[in-house]
Amino acid sequence: MLTSQQYTVVEVGSGADALTMLEKDQDIRLVVSDYNMPDMDGFELARRIRRRYSAEQVRVIGISSSTDRAISAGFLKAGAHDFISRPFVLEELQCRIASNAETLLRMRQLHDLAWRDYLTGLFNRRYFFERGPKMIAEARRSEQPTCVAILDIDHFKRLNDEHGHDAGDEALRVFSAGLGEALVGMPHLLARLGGEEFALLLPGLDKGDAGSLTDAIRAGIAERPMAVGPLMLGLTVSIGLAEISARDSLDVALRNADRALYAAKQAGRNRIQA
Repeated sequence: MLTSQQYTVVEVGSGADALTMLEKDQDIRLVVSDYNMPDMDGFELARRIRRRYSAEQVRVIGISSSTDRAISAGFLKAGAHDFISRPFVLEELQCRIASNAETLLRMRQLHDLAWRDYLTGLFNRRYFFERGPKMIAEARRSEQPTCVAILDIDHFKRLNDEHGHDAGDEALRVFSAGLGEALVGMPHLLARLGGEEFALLLPGLDKGDAGSLTDAIRAGIAERPMAVGPLMLGLTVSIGLAEISARDSLDVALRNADRALYAAKQAGRNRIQA
């Protein structure tokens, strides 16, 4: 039934396998769990899922053929969002699955409104400071380096003055799309901090590798004029880069990157400074 409704279905035979699958596949958003399982009951699985994932990330529906009403209450107390009795009434099953899926979609849309920059579609400053420290902590746990860069479009005020704010807004959209394309397939967090300034977090890269990557991005932008409406504009970007030490917070690392950005601008722009 779920497959016919265009859901992608993954089946596992135990609670432990379910937790492993959730770790492997970050696209899983809804778990339908029986109460009786070989290694843990549905209550325990719901509790473990709720400890690891927020309601916005994963929702849980409990199922059971038991006539004991305490089973449904137990699922809800453990962190499940819904309960379905077996044998299934097909229409009820379809409606409950669809309702939970729609709730997840609406929650994601609300988060996008809160976390996305309205102009470029990139993450905004708020999300960067929400997610960034967690990514840094994850990299530290796996003993990986992390770098942060601040990118600033050169002479952006002149662009606005000469071509108007509509052209400036379109340049920001085109520039942002180009940055996103250059980072496809690489772990990163890219956000617009405000104005013509962007922040890039690069877990797993030391200063040398991050410097090579960001300088390649800089060179690609400088070498390729961007189509902004009927105009072909040459944009360049200055970049300040800092490696995050074991003691640095994200705020400290960004200040270091900002100082490096200032040095890049003072040295003539269209360059990277670490």
